[in-house]
Amino acid sequence: MRNLSIPIALLSLAFTCPDLRSQDSTQYVCPPCGCGECDKKHDEPGKCPACSMGMLRYGSFRNGGPARPSSDGKRIAFWSDRTGDRQLYLMNTDGSEQELLELPHGFLRTPTLSPDGMQLIYAYQAASAKAELFIFERETGKAERVTDNSKTSAMLGSSMPAWSPDGTRIAFASGVGKDSNERRANIFAMNADGSERVNLSAEVAGHHVEPAWSPDGDKLAFVVRVGSERDIYVMDLRSGEATQLRQGEVPNWSPNGKQLTFEITGEGQYHVGIMAADGSDMKQLTQGETMNIHPHWTRDGKSIIFASERDGLAEVWIMNADGSDQRRLTAQASAAAGN
Repeated sequence: MRNLSIPIALLSLAFTCPDLRSQDSTQYVCPPCGCGECDKKHDEPGKCPACSMGMLRYGSFRNGGPARPSSDGKRIAFWSDRTGDRQLYLMNTDGSEQELLELPHGFLRTPTLSPDGMQLIYAYQAASAKAELFIFERETGKAERVTDNSKTSAMLGSSMPAWSPDGTRIAFASGVGKDSNERRANIFAMNADGSERVNLSAEVAGHHVEPAWSPDGDKLAFVVRVGSERDIYVMDLRSGEATQLRQGEVPNWSPNGKQLTFEITGEGQYHVGIMAADGSDMKQLTQGETMNIHPHWTRDGKSIIFASERDGLAEVWIMNADGSDQRRLTAQASAAAGN
């Protein structure tokens, strides 16, 4: 999905990758989307062999990568590889008070804070196993697995979890393909304890990723990948009907449910876009030749947080909802901290 190297967002499936050896100091990696290639380095820029996202320069997320605001609007969770490993941090919405989260697993994928900010759900893939979802309790420091893909015949594990607005349900992508050449996922939902797992998108063709709940909990936006096409759909959870909106990735709802922000993709570039909830009135909010990815609304609906590599290294940026006043958050904080 990009040409950076990154949070939050925010997609963990098992693939194989050739052992590539770099001929120079520049290597490239898939963003931490959960496709299974995120921790593997490649010699050449281009698309990830597993998920077809644009790969990013390794090490470009020293200051900060993809980020997600917490539901209470007070904190932002973001990736950084400033220590040499990609780790998860929290900071205030002005970039201050950056805090490293000590988590029980190593390389995590698609970590997302619960609505009350006290839990963190993420995908983790152990060696020679399918990716599973875990919920980390910040108060106790313990993590519990909430999926078990070891008993399924699907080739892919579970990834890209999204909390429902009330924190009682979790939507996620999980494998359904049974043939070794069919690496395909559908969107599922389950209770927060892992019970009552239901396939929501079985009637829609393609590979399904990036679920996002509407603020009222009645709809779910997600991405359908078929070949090189990336299309945003919205499903009415009461009727089960899914409607195609337009091309794009990483949809996220505005707090009032009237708009979606998303990634505009095409010809190796990624930009932040905004559109009405029915797919109309689309506007591109970022410009230039660098990657601008993983947009998420702030709780008040006035601003959008995103990751951008426009200054060389990836940083966490924020802008007004109309695209004006684009400014960095992490660079200022890192400089002040002497990082």
